[in-house]
Amino acid sequence: MLEELYHSNFRGHQQPSTESLQNTFDRIVDGFHPVPIYIVIDSLDECVDRVESLGWIYSLAGRRRENLHIIVASRPESDIIDILQQEDFINCVDLMDEVDQDIELYLEEHVGRLADVKKWKEETRQAVKSTLADGAQGMFQWVSLQLVGLKKCPNEQSVLKQLKSLPKGLDKTYDLILSKIDEDYHLHTQTFLRWLCFSAHPMSLEEIAETIVVDFDFEDGPRCDPARRYNNKRDVLEKCAGLITESGGTNSI
Repeated sequence: MLEELYHSNFRGHQQPSTESLQNTFDRIVDGFHPVPIYIVIDSLDECVDRVESLGWIYSLAGRRRENLHIIVASRPESDIIDILQQEDFINCVDLMDEVDQDIELYLEEHVGRLADVKKWKEETRQAVKSTLADGAQGMFQWVSLQLVGLKKCPNEQSVLKQLKSLPKGLDKTYDLILSKIDEDYHLHTQTFLRWLCFSAHPMSLEEIAETIVVDFDFEDGPRCDPARRYNNKRDVLEKCAGLITESGGTNSI
């Protein structure tokens, strides 16, 4: 079925329509019957086209296939709640209280550790914890990214000032991170992220740093330019601050 879709669309350099993708998926699900199929959709609230995605999920659930099980994780946005709670065949479980508790525990540990390193006063520590807890809205990643930014503050005054202007939501947070990348290194950051996205295996820090050696913009075609090599491989983490993290103890990203 996928091969058929490829021959009918991709060879003609055409993106298959949403309808054809959905029909292909339906045929795949039917082909597995009665083998159980489990679909997990995480962070539905971050989907670019929520209306179309919600319609597809509702349609799938409404067909009540015995072998199809769908789990959707999302923050309780009103449009999502309106769709997912209107039918008795969809079971909704509110985990926000548990998530909020987990975020508080996360903040207790990480803010405490950061405060000890930065020598923050107790009132500054509490201000960071309460502000991030209030703005999290169930998003661990948002909290983590704000801590990355606060870690760079040189003093407590700048910490308190930054707390007053935190970006709302992940999209605005990523926009802010990208806007702070030095203009001269935009292309470097893009190179690192592309390799990470499309690598066939988890890459080490050394491998990521080495990717910049290839100059794809050279007039005679791609070439190896040793002069582009970073003297310190850890500068990669600085150029991609907030966008990638290093796995503990393995030097992999």
